[in-house]
Amino acid sequence: FRVWDKLANQYFDESVILLQNGKTVATVNNRYDESVSDIAIVEPYTGLLDSNGVEIYEGDIVKFGGIWLIGNQSDPQEEEHVGVVRFISKCGAYVVDCNNCNYSLDEVTHFDGYGVIGNIHENSKLLEA
Repeated sequence: FRVWDKLANQYFDESVILLQNGKTVATVNNRYDESVSDIAIVEPYTGLLDSNGVEIYEGDIVKFGGIWLIGNQSDPQEEEHVGVVRFISKCGAYVVDCNNCNYSLDEVTHFDGYGVIGNIHENSKLLEA
């Protein structure tokens, strides 16, 4: 996991997340017994790496392209996508959300040159294009 501090607008350097009486609480930066949703956003590691070996977390912004085939010939134009990694609970899977068009994160690893280019908190302008 990595944890975004909502109050300081930065990632915690060191984070400890605990379950206490069935409620998720944080013990980060000496703020005890506060609901994580009040002070932080917990972003799970997806278990996957991008093409540069960078760990991919929920909330990361990923850029990827794909070569489209026309018959047996490769189309020289590549389509490029940029989206946010999200977990879809009803599917039980991580996806890259590109303007409400979801690509399975597992599928994205088969596209050319996929990689983490930022995160939703610090680099949201990357999604404006």
